[in-house]
Amino acid sequence: MKRNNFCLLTLIFVTVLALNDNSREQPHKDDKILTSWNGLMISSLAFAGRNLEEPRYTAAAVKAANLVLNNLVDDHNRLLRTYRAGQAKLGGYLDDYAYFAEGLIELYAATGKQRWLEQAEQLTDIMLAEFEDKQAGGFFFTAAFGEDILTRSKNLSGGGNIPAANGKAVLVLLELNRLTGKKEYLQSARRTLESLTPLMWQSPRSLDSGIYAAAAYLQHKAAEKLQTGKIENADATKEFGPVTAHLFSSRQSIKPGQIFHLAAALDIAEGWHLYGPNPEIGFLIPADVSVSANNAFTIGNISKPLPQKKLDPVLKQTLTTYEGRICYYIPVTIKENVQDGQTTVKIQVKTQACDQNTCLAPRTDEIAFTIDIASNADEGKLRHTEVFESIEKEKH
Repeated sequence: MKRNNFCLLTLIFVTVLALNDNSREQPHKDDKILTSWNGLMISSLAFAGRNLEEPRYTAAAVKAANLVLNNLVDDHNRLLRTYRAGQAKLGGYLDDYAYFAEGLIELYAATGKQRWLEQAEQLTDIMLAEFEDKQAGGFFFTAAFGEDILTRSKNLSGGGNIPAANGKAVLVLLELNRLTGKKEYLQSARRTLESLTPLMWQSPRSLDSGIYAAAAYLQHKAAEKLQTGKIENADATKEFGPVTAHLFSSRQSIKPGQIFHLAAALDIAEGWHLYGPNPEIGFLIPADVSVSANNAFTIGNISKPLPQKKLDPVLKQTLTTYEGRICYYIPVTIKENVQDGQTTVKIQVKTQACDQNTCLAPRTDEIAFTIDIASNADEGKLRHTEVFESIEKEKH
């Protein structure tokens, strides 16, 4: 058969098949909007928009968050679970609150707009009031004000590929503690992790989000030690005008595929301050730490310090600023296929230091540390234990 004839017959066959198929009764389409799933997508889009510097992703996250807030919140500011054809119904479950609150926090990180943080706090406070098990720790999947059921389960293992809501709730609480300084969030996170510990030991794969949350909690506590402790024996120290940077590495020698941590502490001279995120004033440069790209490793989420709100003496506005010592925590993973040898981790430190009368020009400086990659490296040899022990003991 000639090729042209074959193509013609194929086209006729597909057309007849489509006509017959369209004449049948079509199955129902599941086009409802779920708060929980939108929360996961909002979090992913906002994170990607911020880290990839792609405003389309952030804009999509904002649009989805506004839809949820405008259509899936009842008169008592509680979340509803599902929305379709202009109607929202069913009281929200734990995953609705945890997933959506995390999405709002990511939006705050991506945009710097206070409204997202305030909404996340409001929903988290409802989550604590209506879902938390005050006696045993952790969170029930259904709310205290929800439907009348015989017993309230915590649904600890999540479902399918969806992360367990209790683990996500801990991550939300830790991040809100970091952003607001409210101790009740940290205390609730600890109670939840203590209640989940037996299951994480027995069946770690069923509660992977809980294990991730436990690692985040340990990193959170280690950062507190670095924030308040005395700086001694840093692996690298460098002065940038009124700012002195100290760099610590948890390992000197590491195997391919292994994770280690870096901690960067910036000491700001008395009488000086650095700026936090102030997106409404474009010419102010926020302090930040990043890592130069390198084929030998990948970088995880950098834990950043919580800025304070203060009246700026020069601009006469309330702005987010840093004073004293601020700390950044950086997880680094050596790639599996890297050959033995040395590689240098280069940390870029961006600052704009100001005092009561003037602001110095923005600057970006570098501080670095060289790590040995060795297949026979001793995994148990931890450095700067006062800074890193609580994080890395989780791996051994």
